[in-house]
Amino acid sequence: MGTLRNVLGIVSSLIAISGLVYALFLQEATDETQLADKVFIVLVATVLILTAGLAWSTAKLQSEIKTVGALPSDHKALTLEHGRLRKQFDNVTDSFHSLAHLQRNLSVAFYNKNMKTLKAEEFDSMFKLMEQYLSVYTSHIAALMNELSGGRCAVCIKLCLKTQEAPQASDLANSYVMTWYRDNKSYRKRKLSDYDRVSGQKTRTAVEKNTAFKKIMNPRERDSTYLRDNLLELAEAGEYQNDNTEWKSLYTATAVVPICLPVEKNERARRILGFVCVDNKEGGLQNSLVENILCALADSFYPLAARYIEAWTIADTKKWNNGQTRDLPIRGNR
Repeated sequence: MGTLRNVLGIVSSLIAISGLVYALFLQEATDETQLADKVFIVLVATVLILTAGLAWSTAKLQSEIKTVGALPSDHKALTLEHGRLRKQFDNVTDSFHSLAHLQRNLSVAFYNKNMKTLKAEEFDSMFKLMEQYLSVYTSHIAALMNELSGGRCAVCIKLCLKTQEAPQASDLANSYVMTWYRDNKSYRKRKLSDYDRVSGQKTRTAVEKNTAFKKIMNPRERDSTYLRDNLLELAEAGEYQNDNTEWKSLYTATAVVPICLPVEKNERARRILGFVCVDNKEGGLQNSLVENILCALADSFYPLAARYIEAWTIADTKKWNNGQTRDLPIRGNR
């Protein structure tokens, strides 16, 4: 309506101007012949002025009509985007709800038991429950990260190892991590990197040789997480290190968050049990939404991981570890 009023106003102004020119011009006419000629000239000029004004007004009105005409498609695009985000949000909350149910049930099963009086078969039952949970846990995280990043993500859980050289895993030079569990889809392709090709034993990753673990575990570093979409560029610049020689063929982006608990009286000190690790080749992991969701999942997993390690330590002390090495707080084949 505003544009139409402007157009009508311009046309009215042009008519008024034409009338004024007409009146002033005719006052100078001395005879009928001159008057007729000047009337014709004024009429032609008036038509030209009105035509030019109408052409400009029409072009302006058409431009506005196109803008208005685009609104339905814009509205449709916004509606589709709203629907996509709503579906994404529903998927995230549904996964959190499912994991919360499983964590509740497993926590009750783990913490309602007296570890000192449990028998070997009861420990085995706990370990099997944990392995079942880890299968669901890693699969849910992979699905969530696929949704949020738009890529095909692989997920694994790493545990920090307690060794004779670093009993509290606080000495970075003598600290190691080991793969605990991988999501079902990436397990077959990635499992070879978890085992020594000669001995067949689980391999240990030196924290000093992995930039993500080193930065997170170093108390002097500010970052408590490690999310990067440009690992190839960082590696070329000497800013990313990974002792897995095959990593470039597997992923170019990663998100790593710790499974940890803050230590009292020291706001930067944390007890780190392990890491939740996500990676893909497409990127889309270096953002606050991914970081917050992974941190929430890692934080909620801490009590279960701590209880599991406690149970494993007792089982190992009682020689119920089926010959596994003492510094390996994991069971199962993942």
